[in-house]
Amino acid sequence: MKHTAQQGLSAESLRASVPLRYRPLLPATLSDTRYTLLLFRTDRNDVVLSRTVESAMADVADVAEPVIAVGGCFTTEGLELLRERGAMILQLSEYYWTDESYRAIRESH
Repeated sequence: MKHTAQQGLSAESLRASVPLRYRPLLPATLSDTRYTLLLFRTDRNDVVLSRTVESAMADVADVAEPVIAVGGCFTTEGLELLRERGAMILQLSEYYWTDESYRAIRESH
């Protein structure tokens, strides 16, 4: 799974769709609006590269709803894309990865 996108979620449906360990990262109170959930790989060690975020952004390009992005750890480039979209970002790890540094580590193993 690279990512999944769920649109038109109520606050209750959003909370139920977010993996359990990420739910405490959601605001205690969510508005009555509808949300779009972008769900990426969610293990703490899963690094989400910008190309995966770009693909997800293309899926929701015409969506006006607030976007919630959930993933293990986003690269700085991925975070920038999400922030440009105004997405709320939920991640377990905030380790500093760039796309290049992550690829270099992966290729060396």
